[in-house]
Amino acid sequence: MVVEAIQGDPSDLVGSTLYQDNSFFEPAKGTVSKVERILRGQKEYFIISLDQDQDKDFQAYGTFSIHPKTRVVTTAGIGVTTLEVDSTVGFPNSGELYVNYNDETVGVVTYHSKTLTQFLGIGS
Repeated sequence: MVVEAIQGDPSDLVGSTLYQDNSFFEPAKGTVSKVERILRGQKEYFIISLDQDQDKDFQAYGTFSIHPKTRVVTTAGIGVTTLEVDSTVGFPNSGELYVNYNDETVGVVTYHSKTLTQFLGIGS
């Protein structure tokens, strides 16, 4: 899988087990066997390889999913019922969003439907 580092050095993950355990995605796990640094334009990414050795005690299973991420493109405040974002591709038709507030806290908001660039029915 190809990832972008948010915090720390992904090379430190070699030998560790990655878990995908979330109510929105099927469970998956695998042991990191190799990490390779690559550059694309001005951005740094890492190719993470998972162990597939049949003779080992632990094998990768499941399929890791791309977790959708988007950004709010207009000001959002208390009482809004629609969030304008850059894209809703990859998000379910309704559900919950984890949001990062300006004060650096994290919260959860619900939405009831979506368009290509909007989450509708926020908090209702």
